[in-house]
Amino acid sequence: MRRTLLAATILGVCAFAQQKPATPAPTQAQQQPQAQPQVPLDPKKAQLKADSDALAKAAQELQELLAKTKSDEMSLPVIKKAEEVQRLAKQVQKDLKQK
Repeated sequence: MRRTLLAATILGVCAFAQQKPATPAPTQAQQQPQAQPQVPLDPKKAQLKADSDALAKAAQELQELLAKTKSDEMSLPVIKKAEEVQRLAKQVQKDLKQK
């Protein structure tokens, strides 16, 4: 049961991490850089962004590890990376609930 839940969580996070938003091709007016002052991020938003980036990176690494392993075995590094992905996913979820 726990392996099934962990596998489902891993697959969901990997699918979420791979999604790329559909953006239209920029027009010529949009290609020119605009000189807008950068607004510093709120510390909570910055932490959420950092956690989200770490989650996406860990999910990508997990996917690469899974591609290298045989389908009938789970190596220790794969299990540890899956636990890291799960921990990061819970942290991001917690951060989102606090907003």
